Amino acid sequence: MKTSTKARIVLVAGLSILGTFVGLLNSSVKPESNASAEGISLGIESVLAQEQGQIEYKNTIRDQLNKNDYSGAIVTCNGALRDYPNDADFWYFKGFALAESKQFDEAEDAYNKGISVNVDKNYIIEHKNEESLGHFNKGLANINKNPDLAIEEYSKSQNLEPDNPSGFSGIGRVFLFAKKDFKRAIDYANNSLRVKPDYLPGIMLLGHSYYHNKQWKEASFYLGLATTIDSNYENRDIVLEMIDECSKHISN
Repeated sequence: MKTSTKARIVLVAGLSILGTFVGLLNSSVKPESNASAEGISLGIESVLAQEQGQIEYKNTIRDQLNKNDYSGAIVTCNGALRDYPNDADFWYFKGFALAESKQFDEAEDAYNKGISVNVDKNYIIEHKNEESLGHFNKGLANINKNPDLAIEEYSKSQNLEPDNPSGFSGIGRVFLFAKKDFKRAIDYANNSLRVKPDYLPGIMLLGHSYYHNKQWKEASFYLGLATTIDSNYENRDIVLEMIDECSKHISN
């Protein structure tokens, strides 16, 4: 059957419209210009440079804290905060260094600033390594039953995940609760906070360890900090009683 003249006109018109639409579509999705692609590349490089700068600062601070160079750590934190004022870790590191320097009022201010700028409010670290988690759980199961084995298992967990402070904190709990060696407990609690200065179990462990070692000002600071970070702490009433007792000793 032959196509009528009218039908051919309609078909041609339709193809013309379709061609115009495709042309407009193609023109609207042109590849990015070299200039915009270059801008994106520069933006990515800037972000990576910023992250690298933060990492370098944190490595320096941790090294200073490991050497008990608290004054040096404070200076480095101040430099880091000029560049990255909204990085909560630098405020926490500064607070920890100030507290260990017995500058408790300034330490409280620094920690509170960190809490205010902290976006994720993540004060606990989950295990990413299954083997590390397995050793951690074995340590937890043996704190009172076999303290030496618990220390061994926690050490293995910490070595497998050096960026996770829970192994240090676990060893500290063994020394606090099973071995009653409060000074060693303080050492390991400090180690956990050198990794993550807002690590709530480490802060609570340090408060308890100082309390049992009768270092009342230090105990009051860290116990109070723990209740500030976690207002719903399950043993909050007991901790508040401990803080009251610290205050009585401090005032005497």
